[in-house]
Amino acid sequence: MQHEAPCLVGVGTFFRFALSVGDVCGRSRDDTVTFASKIHDPMAEGVLPNPITANKKTRSVSFDEIQIRNYNTIVGDHPLCMSGFPLSLGWEVDSTELYSVDYYEKFRLPRRNRHQLRTSSEERERILCKNYAIESSYEIRQARRKLHRVRSTNAKLHEQVKEMFFNEALFSQ
Repeated sequence: MQHEAPCLVGVGTFFRFALSVGDVCGRSRDDTVTFASKIHDPMAEGVLPNPITANKKTRSVSFDEIQIRNYNTIVGDHPLCMSGFPLSLGWEVDSTELYSVDYYEKFRLPRRNRHQLRTSSEERERILCKNYAIESSYEIRQARRKLHRVRSTNAKLHEQVKEMFFNEALFSQ
Protein backbone atom coordinates (compact mmCIF):
# COMPACT_ATOMS: atom_id res chain seq x y z
CA MET A 1 0.00 0.00 0.00
CA GLN A 2 1.30 3.40 -0.92
CA HIS A 3 0.10 6.57 0.85
CA GLU A 4 0.51 10.10 -0.34
CA ALA A 5 1.78 12.70 2.10
CA PRO A 6 -0.56 15.52 3.12
CA CYS A 7 -0.07 18.80 1.31
CA LEU A 8 -0.31 22.20 3.02
CA VAL A 9 -0.66 25.19 0.73
CA GLY A 10 -0.80 28.78 1.98
CA VAL A 11 -1.94 31.74 -0.08
CA GLY A 12 -2.07 35.04 1.85
CA THR A 13 -4.21 34.43 4.89
CA PHE A 14 -6.07 31.44 3.48
CA PHE A 15 -4.70 27.94 4.09
CA ARG A 16 -5.83 24.76 2.40
CA PHE A 17 -5.01 21.28 3.65
CA ALA A 18 -5.43 18.47 1.14
CA LEU A 19 -5.08 14.83 2.04
CA SER A 20 -5.18 12.11 -0.54
CA VAL A 21 -7.17 9.25 0.95
CA GLY A 22 -6.37 6.84 -1.89
CA ASP A 23 -5.50 3.43 -0.48
CA VAL A 24 -6.27 4.47 3.11
CA CYS A 25 -10.03 4.24 2.62
CA GLY A 26 -9.99 1.82 -0.32
CA ARG A 27 -11.02 4.52 -2.81
CA SER A 28 -9.37 5.43 -6.06
CA ARG A 29 -6.24 7.56 -5.88
CA ASP A 30 -8.13 10.55 -7.30
CA ASP A 31 -10.33 11.00 -4.21
CA THR A 32 -9.07 13.87 -2.08
CA VAL A 33 -10.48 15.29 1.13
CA THR A 34 -9.85 19.01 1.47
CA PHE A 35 -10.11 21.10 4.63
CA ALA A 36 -9.91 24.88 4.35
CA SER A 37 -9.80 27.48 7.08
CA LYS A 38 -9.40 31.23 7.27
CA ILE A 39 -6.58 32.25 9.58
CA HIS A 40 -6.56 35.76 11.00
CA ASP A 41 -3.34 37.49 10.01
CA PRO A 42 -2.84 40.76 11.95
CA MET A 43 0.15 41.69 9.77
CA ALA A 44 -2.10 41.76 6.68
CA GLU A 45 -4.15 44.54 8.30
CA GLY A 46 -1.03 46.42 9.39
CA VAL A 47 -2.14 46.52 13.05
CA LEU A 48 -0.92 44.18 15.77
CA PRO A 49 -3.47 43.21 18.42
CA ASN A 50 -2.97 44.20 22.05
CA PRO A 51 -1.52 41.08 23.77
CA ILE A 52 -3.47 41.81 26.96
CA THR A 53 -6.88 42.05 25.31
CA ALA A 54 -6.19 39.40 22.65
CA ASN A 55 -6.46 36.52 25.14
CA LYS A 56 -9.66 37.61 26.88
CA LYS A 57 -11.35 34.25 26.31
CA THR A 58 -13.04 32.97 29.43
CA ARG A 59 -11.66 29.60 30.32
CA SER A 60 -12.95 27.30 32.98
CA VAL A 61 -12.10 23.96 34.49
CA SER A 62 -14.55 21.76 36.31
CA PHE A 63 -14.14 18.56 38.27
CA ASP A 64 -16.56 15.72 38.74
CA GLU A 65 -15.03 13.33 41.26
CA ILE A 66 -12.29 13.20 43.88
CA GLN A 67 -10.26 10.02 44.27
CA ILE A 68 -8.47 9.57 47.59
CA ARG A 69 -5.73 6.95 47.75
CA ASN A 70 -4.52 5.63 51.10
CA TYR A 71 -0.92 4.38 50.95
CA ASN A 72 0.78 2.03 53.39
CA THR A 73 3.12 3.52 56.00
CA ILE A 74 6.72 2.31 56.21
CA VAL A 75 9.82 3.14 58.22
CA GLY A 76 11.43 6.04 56.44
CA ASP A 77 14.88 7.54 56.30
CA HIS A 78 14.32 11.26 56.80
CA PRO A 79 17.56 12.68 58.23
CA LEU A 80 15.86 15.41 60.29
CA CYS A 81 13.74 13.01 62.32
CA MET A 82 15.96 12.96 65.42
CA SER A 83 13.78 11.02 67.84
CA GLY A 84 11.83 7.88 67.15
CA PHE A 85 11.14 6.24 63.83
CA PRO A 86 10.71 8.39 60.72
CA LEU A 87 7.62 7.45 58.72
CA SER A 88 7.23 7.49 54.94
CA LEU A 89 4.56 6.53 52.46
CA GLY A 90 5.11 3.22 50.73
CA TRP A 91 4.40 2.44 47.09
CA GLU A 92 1.42 0.16 47.69
CA VAL A 93 -2.10 1.58 47.76
CA ASP A 94 -4.10 0.28 50.74
CA SER A 95 -7.48 1.57 49.63
CA THR A 96 -9.11 3.98 47.23
CA GLU A 97 -12.18 6.08 47.91
CA LEU A 98 -14.22 7.94 45.29
CA TYR A 99 -16.42 10.93 46.17
CA SER A 100 -18.31 13.56 44.26
CA VAL A 101 -16.80 17.02 44.69
CA ASP A 102 -19.96 18.33 46.36
CA TYR A 103 -20.05 15.48 48.90
CA TYR A 104 -16.35 15.87 49.71
CA GLU A 105 -16.61 19.64 50.19
CA LYS A 106 -19.62 19.20 52.46
CA PHE A 107 -18.02 16.68 54.84
CA ARG A 108 -14.28 17.34 54.68
CA LEU A 109 -12.39 18.29 57.81
CA PRO A 110 -10.85 21.75 58.09
CA ARG A 111 -7.27 22.20 56.90
CA ARG A 112 -4.65 21.47 59.56
CA ASN A 113 -1.86 23.91 60.42
CA ARG A 114 1.86 23.04 60.63
CA HIS A 115 1.74 22.28 64.35
CA GLN A 116 -1.14 19.84 63.89
CA LEU A 117 0.73 18.01 61.12
CA ARG A 118 3.62 17.05 63.44
CA THR A 119 3.52 13.57 64.91
CA SER A 120 5.24 12.70 68.17
CA SER A 121 7.75 9.83 68.33
CA GLU A 122 5.30 7.86 70.51
CA GLU A 123 2.52 8.29 67.95
CA ARG A 124 4.82 7.23 65.08
CA GLU A 125 5.88 4.14 67.06
CA ARG A 126 2.21 3.29 67.73
CA ILE A 127 1.41 3.63 64.01
CA LEU A 128 4.26 1.29 63.05
CA CYS A 129 3.32 -1.28 65.71
CA LYS A 130 -0.29 -1.24 64.48
CA ASN A 131 0.61 -1.47 60.77
CA TYR A 132 3.20 -4.24 61.18
CA ALA A 133 1.48 -6.10 64.03
CA ILE A 134 4.50 -5.63 66.31
CA GLU A 135 3.58 -6.66 69.81
CA SER A 136 6.82 -7.54 71.57
CA SER A 137 9.18 -4.97 73.01
CA TYR A 138 12.05 -7.13 71.69
CA GLU A 139 11.09 -6.34 68.07
CA ILE A 140 10.88 -2.63 68.88
CA ARG A 141 14.35 -2.70 70.50
CA GLN A 142 15.77 -4.50 67.45
CA ALA A 143 14.27 -1.90 65.14
CA ARG A 144 15.67 0.93 67.31
CA ARG A 145 19.17 -0.62 67.18
CA LYS A 146 18.99 -0.92 63.42
CA LEU A 147 17.80 2.69 63.13
CA HIS A 148 20.65 3.83 65.41
CA ARG A 149 23.21 2.03 63.20
CA VAL A 150 21.80 3.64 60.07
CA ARG A 151 21.85 7.09 61.68
CA SER A 152 25.46 6.59 62.86
CA THR A 153 26.54 5.54 59.38
CA ASN A 154 24.75 8.52 57.85
CA ALA A 155 26.35 10.92 60.34
CA LYS A 156 29.84 9.55 59.57
CA LEU A 157 29.20 9.84 55.84
CA HIS A 158 27.94 13.40 56.28
CA GLU A 159 31.12 14.36 58.17
CA GLN A 160 33.29 12.79 55.46
CA VAL A 161 31.48 14.70 52.73
CA LYS A 162 31.81 17.98 54.66
CA GLU A 163 35.54 17.36 55.16
CA MET A 164 35.98 16.52 51.48
CA PHE A 165 34.31 19.77 50.37
CA PHE A 166 36.30 21.78 52.93
CA ASN A 167 39.59 20.29 51.72
CA GLU A 168 38.66 20.84 48.09
CA ALA A 169 37.79 24.48 48.75
CA LEU A 170 40.98 24.98 50.80
CA PHE A 171 43.39 23.43 48.28
CA SER A 172 41.77 24.77 45.11
CA GLN A 173 42.82 28.35 45.90
